[in-house]
Amino acid sequence: MKALYLTLLLLLAASHHYAQQTDLKRELLEMEESKPELISRGRRLLLDRFENRDISKMAEVKTFLLNEVEDKNYLALFLIERVLISYWTGDYQEVLGHSHLMDQEEIMLITQKIAPMGDLLAKTLLTESRKEQPILASKLKNNPELSAMEKDFLALNLLYLLEGPDYPEISQEELNFLADKFLSSYPGNAYEAYTREYIRQRFEPSKWGFTAEFFTGYGRYTDQLSSEFKNSIPFGIAFDIIYTDWVLFLRNYIGITRNKHDVPISSGVWPAYSQARMFLPELSIGYQVTDSPRLAITPFAGFAWMDLGPTPYDLQQNQSLSEATLTFRRTPTVGLNVDVKMGNVNGLISQGQEHSYWFMRLRYAYQTPHYERKYNGYAGSLHNFTIGVGGTGRRIKKVH
Repeated sequence: MKALYLTLLLLLAASHHYAQQTDLKRELLEMEESKPELISRGRRLLLDRFENRDISKMAEVKTFLLNEVEDKNYLALFLIERVLISYWTGDYQEVLGHSHLMDQEEIMLITQKIAPMGDLLAKTLLTESRKEQPILASKLKNNPELSAMEKDFLALNLLYLLEGPDYPEISQEELNFLADKFLSSYPGNAYEAYTREYIRQRFEPSKWGFTAEFFTGYGRYTDQLSSEFKNSIPFGIAFDIIYTDWVLFLRNYIGITRNKHDVPISSGVWPAYSQARMFLPELSIGYQVTDSPRLAITPFAGFAWMDLGPTPYDLQQNQSLSEATLTFRRTPTVGLNVDVKMGNVNGLISQGQEHSYWFMRLRYAYQTPHYERKYNGYAGSLHNFTIGVGGTGRRIKKVH
């Protein structure tokens, strides 16, 4: 009896499990096709009809996918697919309707949707449209419902959609030329902003630029200054601010030298051959007369302020040494920069696109501090020869 009871339980359990499987199978078979599957089947049908050039069926499938399947969560067709299909089906009003600047909200609505599974629809549309571009262009040119401006724009936009590194029939330079022609032919048209932003890709360096330089070199004194001080070895840093061809030079020059004779001071003497320092900050303006791929030549003129005497450390140890200092005097400064361009570099002044390069700078400058007007026996000038390395850059901006 017990064995019969166990057998009945096992049969009931097996029957229940079988019934569950049957119900689940029926539920799965009767389940409505999911959105991704429907989109995938629709795209396959669209590709098949396109390969057979069944234009009317293409239009029907496209309309179904966009109106009945695509929603706020799922994307049925990428924008370039929609537009290229519209060129094939002659739905030019849809092409024109999509020819506007997309705001951030519109872009977000598209990018947040679930994209279709990978297939060959976009690639095939692009490849075949490139092959038959003359036919597509002729078809729209002969459309009586389009204005002359709309025909020219649609032809230009088609070239823009087809342009790419593997399509030598049209280049970005040619697109720019055609876009400029369209804009001049139809000033203020409804598609001007779209054309300027997307089709015409013309860039130029900003009028403003920035340069940084580190330098050393040789400073040669003349007249009485050369009798009192050895020629100096400079070290310094410079920054240039550029506007078009004008350059503002901001330089900080420190020259290492020695005095040649004892200099009497109230507490004794500043001994001969002591280390000395020359400080020579400069503010000057130049104009770039040559800017070739290899050289940039800039004459300049402005002012510097010269200070020459004991080192700051020695002055701290003996304040009387200040009596031996030739304090800051404003001096005119004139000279010439020759920048030898060494190669392009990106990211020098910003994270965006730049027109930037490294350079080696050869510079000559002449200063006349006229110390003799304040100190007896210190007449003379300074010839400065420096060599520096640095980088200069201008941001690249789009020309609208």
